[in-house]
Amino acid sequence: MLSLMFWTNWNEQRPSIMRSTLAGKNIRIIISSDILTPNGLTIDHKAEKLYFSDGSLGKIESCDYDGSSRYVILKSGTGNFYGLAIYADFIYWSDWTRRAVLRSNKYTGGDTKVLRADIPHQPMGIIAVAKDTNNCELSPCRHMNGGCGDLCLLTAHGRVNCSCRGERVLLDDNRCVSENSSCNIYTEFECGNGECIDYQLTCDGVAHCKDKSDEKMQYCDNRTCRRGFRPCYNQRCVASGRFCDGIDDCGDNSDEAFCSSEFAAV
Repeated sequence: MLSLMFWTNWNEQRPSIMRSTLAGKNIRIIISSDILTPNGLTIDHKAEKLYFSDGSLGKIESCDYDGSSRYVILKSGTGNFYGLAIYADFIYWSDWTRRAVLRSNKYTGGDTKVLRADIPHQPMGIIAVAKDTNNCELSPCRHMNGGCGDLCLLTAHGRVNCSCRGERVLLDDNRCVSENSSCNIYTEFECGNGECIDYQLTCDGVAHCKDKSDEKMQYCDNRTCRRGFRPCYNQRCVASGRFCDGIDDCGDNSDEAFCSSEFAAV
């Protein structure tokens, strides 16, 4: 399953249709010729096809996700196509000139039917809603936000790619902190309210942050320990140097479970 987003660019000199990953990476122009104002855009997820309309050229086309296999489905007068939607074997669109909503066969452009006419104002966006349109249950972001502290995005191959809103930076454990945070990003944890606590106190079953953000299930169940720390069986993260030191630092003795007697005595 590809995880991509597509958009139209109405730039008068260089109009195009573009795509990137959901994290905004690998931006590519997939359509740049024979196009003026690409106003409508929709995805046929099951067929893995992209459909787009051009209000100035008066046509609806389809293509593959990379812009190849381009094919004109319908052609009409200027302004006849605006918003697009796909469902089953039909393509639906809003028509500014006729102030109507129409549909046609998405493969042949035939079997055109007016679904709604004489709309008081120019119809713009249109969307098809159905129970079987898309299935988002398989997204890894559906479970505990993918282990991300803020935004859970996906790569082009459907893998989790954590990101941060605003002027914040992503840490090794997939949490986001302010760029000007007063917390030490290596040894401290920044609570949701800006407090700083010892990183090793997180996910120990006791809330040390006033807002309890250090014990949130969404964070503890999916995090990866920061560099320099190792995971305990009980979800805590303990400094690597504290493993096999003869002291139960994890609280469940998992940091001392597989140590040789020679190493433990060092």
